[in-house]
Amino acid sequence: MVKWAVELAPYDINYEPRRAIKAQALADFIAECSAPYPQQRQPDTPLMPWTLYVDGSVTSGGGGAGVIVVSPTGWVHEQALKFLFKASNNQAEYEALLTGMDLCCTLGAEHLCEFSDLELIVSKVMGEYEARDDVMMAYLALVKERPKTFRIFENKLVHRSENRQADALLKLANS
Repeated sequence: MVKWAVELAPYDINYEPRRAIKAQALADFIAECSAPYPQQRQPDTPLMPWTLYVDGSVTSGGGGAGVIVVSPTGWVHEQALKFLFKASNNQAEYEALLTGMDLCCTLGAEHLCEFSDLELIVSKVMGEYEARDDVMMAYLALVKERPKTFRIFENKLVHRSENRQADALLKLANS
């Protein structure tokens, strides 16, 4: 601090050290990164869908997932998840789906349309396939319990090319 005062004195500039702005920086961060508070819906207005894109995978470096939530108003929340436990590709996809559903529930979504590019998981959630492994049965039970928190839940298969953003987040998590 003294060094700056000495350096600037010949130019008739007074140096005053800046005060700590930790509280203001925290307040600005919260204001910029917080989701808008969900507004109460009028009873006669239709439910607008929230969109959820998920992708999970495991590589030699570990497992991860990408989750993208899009609100009816266009607000986008992207999340890259790195798993600190050993998982299979199916477990990673289930973890991504569960995380995304929990996030949508927390944000107040009532109508959720979920997109995944893993046909096996989508088919199991839709009831077309059944889980046989104990771990997969437990994940499927958790996923089937979550839609009860939404008035409308849709689970759809999407082509990998249409799920590029979630895939990019997944790669970020795995790097």
